[in-house]
Amino acid sequence: MNYIKKAAIMAIAILSFGCNNKESPDGECSTPISATPNRHNFSSEGGTIEITTKVDYWWFELSHNYYPDDETTDLVVIREDQGDDISPILEVRSEWFSVKKSGDRKLTVQFESNKTSFERGYTINLQYVNCFESIYISQDGG
Repeated sequence: MNYIKKAAIMAIAILSFGCNNKESPDGECSTPISATPNRHNFSSEGGTIEITTKVDYWWFELSHNYYPDDETTDLVVIREDQGDDISPILEVRSEWFSVKKSGDRKLTVQFESNKTSFERGYTINLQYVNCFESIYISQDGG
């Protein structure tokens, strides 16, 4: 009985010590991406912005798109390794927008003129290890 008690105390001590790592436990973001700006609204004329980050190696994808039903959004996706659907994306473009990784800490977003009366936009999701950030890009209707 004494042996079981000692083993239980030892196990609790080991587990408690293992959970006290405050530097970077699994699942926590230890180095935020810090994308700036993280939100932008283009006028209907369109334009270009550059987004900068505080970390070097991150990857992105697009989600939560919205645009008028009659607009096409056939996407061209350029990856680091074109023969591989899981390698990091370098650029995504369509007839009316493009998002391009233009350096280790830079993302360039361009929207063409919006001649419709509808707002349109995309969410750009960045990831660096266990750090996730979203950038919201929208454009006014014409």
